[in-house]
Amino acid sequence: MSSRRTLASTIAGFCAIGFAVLAVLYWAFLSNPPLSLAGVDWPLRLLVIAAIVSFSIFILTAPESIGAAAGKRSNKLTVNALIAVLVAIGIAIAINFIAENVPTVRADWTANQSLTLSPQSVKVLDDLNKSNRQINVYGFYNVQGKAQDRQNMSDLLKEYTAHTSHIKMQLVDTDQSPTTAFKYLPNSAALPAVVFEEGDRRETAKSVSEEEFTGALVRIGQTAQKKVAFLTGHGERDPNDTTAQGYADIQDSLTKDGYEVVNWNLSISPTLTISDVAVLVIAEPTKPLNSQEQSTITKYLDSGGRAMVLLDPAMTKETLQPFATLLGKYGVTPVQGMVLDLQNSLSQQDPRFIAQTYPSESEITQPLARQITGFPLAMGLKPPTSTVDGFQSTSILQSSVGEQLSWLETDLTPENQNNPDVKIQYDAGKDIPGPVTYGMTIEPVAASGTETDTTAPKTRLVVFGDSDFPTRAYVQQFPANADLFANSVSWLAGRNELVSIRKKAADVERTITLDAGQQRVLLFSTMIGLPVLIIMVGGFVWWRRR
Repeated sequence: MSSRRTLASTIAGFCAIGFAVLAVLYWAFLSNPPLSLAGVDWPLRLLVIAAIVSFSIFILTAPESIGAAAGKRSNKLTVNALIAVLVAIGIAIAINFIAENVPTVRADWTANQSLTLSPQSVKVLDDLNKSNRQINVYGFYNVQGKAQDRQNMSDLLKEYTAHTSHIKMQLVDTDQSPTTAFKYLPNSAALPAVVFEEGDRRETAKSVSEEEFTGALVRIGQTAQKKVAFLTGHGERDPNDTTAQGYADIQDSLTKDGYEVVNWNLSISPTLTISDVAVLVIAEPTKPLNSQEQSTITKYLDSGGRAMVLLDPAMTKETLQPFATLLGKYGVTPVQGMVLDLQNSLSQQDPRFIAQTYPSESEITQPLARQITGFPLAMGLKPPTSTVDGFQSTSILQSSVGEQLSWLETDLTPENQNNPDVKIQYDAGKDIPGPVTYGMTIEPVAASGTETDTTAPKTRLVVFGDSDFPTRAYVQQFPANADLFANSVSWLAGRNELVSIRKKAADVERTITLDAGQQRVLLFSTMIGLPVLIIMVGGFVWWRRR
């Protein structure tokens, strides 16, 4: 072989090794996302092509050296070892690829499965899989931002793309692609930012979180935004109230689900139609509704309206009377009193605060199985024993069975309502024995008992005997309270894809505290046990070979 060919083959060989090493390093540390087949960008492709071309030149310029080297025993062993290493790397890449892209083999071993998408998100993605829609997602970042922010955005988007092929993810460095950033982001947008695009529609997530991402997916798929109206003018609970007794967290949850939340005062806007309002919420008025307002709400329901009514033991008889008339049409009777439940109470010393878990019969509560909701003080609701004028009522919240376990306390003196130290007991003949209903749904049924199959709007109601559970104070203590409220709204609006669990509970504390004995065991096993074990194994191998 001539000296020129030798020089060329040597240079080509070293170049092949160099380009290959650079490609691996770039793929591991600089590609976006790293160590992913989805992150093969043009610099990585150029490095791989350069390595292949250099290796091809090496083979063409020095074929005899390949044959001579192949005959040596040491080189054969080296090649075998190299092949084994390459096979191991290939297996690792294959496992990594499968784990990233096949949801059935992915596992989340964190407490509360904090890295797994919530049931609502999975439900939304399943509906997307059944459609012909295609959504492009652009995740924007820059090198000045925190690397962890970009990684969190990438990891969360991978969870979505692992469940559906209808989402195409692209991470964009705003410094390298300013034109793309200018096209999708306003100048004031904070990074990282994520934009969802479907056709000519776009939705921007306000933060890198599952709630924002799923909310953007829901909103971008809406053909028309449904309006949830909170009745005002009678001292009702306010969705704009950010105090502990307000419904601000509920409003935020409904907005993320794609609803438009408004206040509705019948004195200012006396007409109420199903085309204007998808769901009407009436939350514990402190002043009675007048006859004209009652008539407006009745006409709204008769025309197929949907309403959620939240009553409370604190309501006066005068304030409660209009709702007794309204609900009486469907056979439901509000019963003044407070539900006491010794079996499901948050504290045995205070049975007025009910910590409720759910069966799986109701569409609203079925997703909340194994979740806990808290009701600080609830009044009773007497359901009908049969269908009334084509409507059926279903209890979704009930106290325990048996008068010794739960009852409706009819003594509503302030001391009984507000002082947890007062011992309350069941009074036969005066109190109502359990089970006591304090949450129910009302919907139309055909004469045969099956739900009507007409395409016309159907009247639906959800009635709760407690108006405190959706307040900020209790939503923050019991996150499932917000799910119960939002599920009820979505069931009323006919948006069953949103009847689910929206927010998982915070991850539990995972710090392990070791006592003195455990610390000694850990110290001796790691500092002494492992080294002694290695020495013993090494001595045994040496003795056998000797």
